[in-house]
Amino acid sequence: MLEHKMQSESGPAGAREPLRLWVSLLSGEKAAVEAQPEDEIRAVRCKAQRILRRPLVGLAIATTSSSSIEEPLPSATTVKDAGLYDGCVLSALVGQLRVHATRFAFAACQGDGSVVTWGSPFAGGDATAVSAELSDDVQDVTPNIMAFAAVKCDGSVVAWGHQACGGHLSPELQEELSSGVKRVFASSRAFAALKRDGSIVCWGCHYHGAGFRAAAEETPARAVQRIYSTHCAFAGVNGEGGVVTWGHDSGGGDSAAVREQLLADVKHVCSTDSAFAAVKQSGLVVTWGNVLGGGDSDAQRELLESGVQKVFSTEQAFAALKSDGSVVVWGNELFGGSSQIQEQLGFGVRDIGSTSAAFAAVKDDGSVVAWGNELLGGCTSEVQEELVGVHRVYATSSAFAAVKHDGSVVTWGDSRAGGDSSDVSAELLSDVTHISSTHAAFAALKHNGSVVTWGCEVYGGNSSKVADQLQEGVLRIYAAECAFLAVKTTGAIVTWGYPRYGGSCESVRDQLLGEVLRFGAV
Repeated sequence: MLEHKMQSESGPAGAREPLRLWVSLLSGEKAAVEAQPEDEIRAVRCKAQRILRRPLVGLAIATTSSSSIEEPLPSATTVKDAGLYDGCVLSALVGQLRVHATRFAFAACQGDGSVVTWGSPFAGGDATAVSAELSDDVQDVTPNIMAFAAVKCDGSVVAWGHQACGGHLSPELQEELSSGVKRVFASSRAFAALKRDGSIVCWGCHYHGAGFRAAAEETPARAVQRIYSTHCAFAGVNGEGGVVTWGHDSGGGDSAAVREQLLADVKHVCSTDSAFAAVKQSGLVVTWGNVLGGGDSDAQRELLESGVQKVFSTEQAFAALKSDGSVVVWGNELFGGSSQIQEQLGFGVRDIGSTSAAFAAVKDDGSVVAWGNELLGGCTSEVQEELVGVHRVYATSSAFAAVKHDGSVVTWGDSRAGGDSSDVSAELLSDVTHISSTHAAFAALKHNGSVVTWGCEVYGGNSSKVADQLQEGVLRIYAAECAFLAVKTTGAIVTWGYPRYGGSCESVRDQLLGEVLRFGAV
């Protein structure tokens, strides 16, 4: 690389011939960008964006000519300092709008790597203090209930939101998280950063899992690839399927009692608020954590020794779906941990949905079986005859909405949280393709791009103020606890719900021009 660099800088004294750099996408498309040695990488990316008519998230270069490992280039670095030479090929990823939410705020990670926030300043809605760091090169954003953490292309982390939930980084943490971070995970009030060298750095509320450090050489934390969480504990799974846990003991942070069973072969982990359930390659389920929250499955041990494909949860109970279509439940009876209709769950179940305290199983014949807290969706007696031909079930905290194969919708559960859709029943007779939910409201996306809402008005169940913007062209819907966000084909963003908690983005409207508007149709 050095040889090429020196050749590009040689020549007649005073000559300032620009370098030609190639920016390549995974699709094979390339852009030839001219740059001076003193130009920043940020400027190179901006030029490439205009040529390719795509929003780009960061640039990277192979560490050696024969290596497939790429090193991200910091935006503020100059072309000269990065060691780039004439004809150098850089790789880039096309950015897409991704929206994340804490309980009361949104963060829109835009295609050009910038982040825009709004909503409650106490929950991450105000990122003014770190706005310069969020202006570009953000690769991903992770929320917990009151704070955000962003991973940048250079592997550094930026955090904002409620300080007690990890929204502030001390100088020591800033140093630890200045590079090498691959991904960030979250419990309710803490974050865990997984670094490329295999080490783990946590911060936020110590009660919720922040009091943990794992060096790269430690075992079994070494080579952790995925991290799961309850409200107050984490469980990391390494490449061999071994599990390491940390956080509050009563919330799943202490797995000593089942350590031997968690040394290898875990393929999936599910959690309630305070317990974990690990599914092994053999279909065996291992549980630990709060006994009242599903951490004790001894009563169902024989049924959980094999054949389990996936585990679902409410706040304090689990439901395991087996390969033969049967379902096994355990945990707090008031939260769906005991079923009085076990005979109906012995065969033919293909999917399970849940509210905070009830389950709903969709069977192969399109029927639905519900159990758990009857007031929160555990009883379908009033709509049982309508629950035929069901394709999928969605949920708020206390109500269900079933989308049928014909696109119609059936609802039940807490009427104040979306269980009663009678006011919009005519609009839900056909063509519904997907449903999103806040804590107590639903938003249905129809085939023609229109949106229908119902449920508690404070939580986004009433979209009348933006109804004219939701008649067509909606691509996707995102949700926080009290607000919805719709992305349209034009790149426009529409929000509704509780204004202070994300339901209004007017204060940042000028920063939310969609990629389609800024870079042209793609």
